[in-house]
Amino acid sequence: AIGGGSSNSASGEYAVVAGGKSNTATSDSATIGGGSNNYVSSSFATITGGYSNTAVGYSAFVGGGSFLTAGGAHSSVPGGRGNAAWGAYATVGGGRDNQALAPLSAIFGGQSNTVTGSRSLAAGSRTNVTHNSSAAFGFSDSQCDSKGPNTVNFCADHVLVNGLNIVVTDVLDQALLGIRENLTAVDRTTSAAISVLSSVDEALERRLAQKEFVLGNLSLYVDEINYNCTELQAASLVRIEKLETLVDEQEKLIARQNATLTRMDAFLRSLTTPSSFSSTSTTIDAHDCVDDADPCFETTAEVTSSSSTTPSTTTSA
Repeated sequence: AIGGGSSNSASGEYAVVAGGKSNTATSDSATIGGGSNNYVSSSFATITGGYSNTAVGYSAFVGGGSFLTAGGAHSSVPGGRGNAAWGAYATVGGGRDNQALAPLSAIFGGQSNTVTGSRSLAAGSRTNVTHNSSAAFGFSDSQCDSKGPNTVNFCADHVLVNGLNIVVTDVLDQALLGIRENLTAVDRTTSAAISVLSSVDEALERRLAQKEFVLGNLSLYVDEINYNCTELQAASLVRIEKLETLVDEQEKLIARQNATLTRMDAFLRSLTTPSSFSSTSTTIDAHDCVDDADPCFETTAEVTSSSSTTPSTTTSA
C-alpha cells in the first residue's frame, strides 16, 4: 500500500509506503514512513524517514537521517549520517560515519567509530574496537583502540569525578619524565658497569697471557732438565760399568797377590826347617811367577852341613 507522495513503490506483500518521494519497499511486511530515496528490501524491516537510507536486514530499523544502513538482522540505526549497522542485533545510536560490523555490537554516537568485536561497544570519536566483549571511549585527538578482550579503554586528557581530575596529563607527563630519567640513569650505570667489566676482562686476558708465557718457559725448563737428567743418567751408567770392570780387575789382582804371598810363605817356612838341610852345599832357585802380569821373585840359598852355618842370601825382584 502507498499512502501518498510521489514516485513511491511498495511491491512486497503487506508492504507499506506511507508517503514521501522515490521510496521503495520490495519485501513482505516492509515499511517506509516517509522521506525520499529510501529503500527496504527485507521482511519486517522499517525506515521511518530521512534521505537515502537502506534497510536490508531482516526486521532491521532505520529511524531517520541520511545515508544510513541497517544491514544485519534485527539491527537498528535510529539516526545520524553515514552510519551502518551490519552485525546481527547491532546498533548505531547516532553521530556520523560510524560502523557497527559485529554481532551485538553498539556505537552510542560520535564520529568515525568502528566496532568489529562481538558484544563490544564504542563512543566518542576515532575509536577502533577489535576485541570481543571490550569497549573504547575516545575523547581525545588521537585514535583510541581496544586493549584486549574483556577490557575498557578510556582515551582522554582529563577524567573528572565530582570535578576532581583523576587522570591528569601533566602528572602523567611528569611520571613519564621521571621514568625516562630513571631509564637514562640505569643506562649510564649499565654503560659504566660494562666499561668496568671490559677493563677487568682486558686485565684478566693480559694476566692469562703472562701466565701462559710463564708456563711455556717452565715447560721448556722442565724439558731441559729432563734432557740433562737423561744425559747424566747415561753418563752415570757408563761410569758405573767402568767402575765395576775396575773392581773386577782389582779383585783378580788381589787374588793373584794372595796366591803369591801364600807360596812365598810356604817357601820361607821350608828354609827354616832343619830337616830340609843336607850335608852338602846346595843352591836353591825359586822363581814363582803366576803369570807375566804378576810380580815374581828369585831366591838363591846355599846350605852347608849342620856343623857349620853360612848365612843364606835371598834376592827378590
